[in-house]
Amino acid sequence: MSSQDRLEAERRASEISSTSQTVLAVPEAPAEPVELSEEEQTERERTRELREVRRALMNLPQGLPLELRGMEIVELATAIMDGEKRATPAGAPLVRLKGKWYHADREAPDTYMKEWQEPPARAEAKAAPVLKSARRRWRGWTRCWRRQGHQGDLRGAQAEVRV
Repeated sequence: MSSQDRLEAERRASEISSTSQTVLAVPEAPAEPVELSEEEQTERERTRELREVRRALMNLPQGLPLELRGMEIVELATAIMDGEKRATPAGAPLVRLKGKWYHADREAPDTYMKEWQEPPARAEAKAAPVLKSARRRWRGWTRCWRRQGHQGDLRGAQAEVRV
């Protein structure tokens, strides 16, 4: 190969490499940020929220509750976003799915998507102390009965007192 042929081959190779560099060049981003309409911005925020909800559902340490296992993740995420919402008395967010309330705080993975139960009503809460005081009265009565020297079946004595 002559020196002239060699120079010609090098020139062609440099032309090819310069052409391939311009073909592979990435266009620069526009200097001004693109402004989105309010609807587009809202849609992007909703899409981002749905993505975060799906990610949280897939990373649940205890898995989905049995009642919700038949639903697909996308449907469930949409239902969580669009479902009826409220808060617990402590302020934790809840969402209603299939007639039940579930914890909806994604930042608390130990309670996220666990079923929430209403605390017992005040009447039920006050019933326990009444039973406790009745037991105390019964114990006091039996102590008194035994101190007086009585022995035997206390159930019969209890029946006599109640009559």
